[in-house]
Amino acid sequence: DDSCRDHRKYIGNKIKGFVKGFKLNFPTEH
Repeated sequence: DDSCRDHRKYIGNKIKGFVKGFKLNFPTEH
């Protein structure tokens, strides 16, 4: 249902933001 999809999107954005911040703090050459 919509609430589940929104929750998953929220979690995904949170993870994406965390990964982006992690890469900014620890830049890696890949």
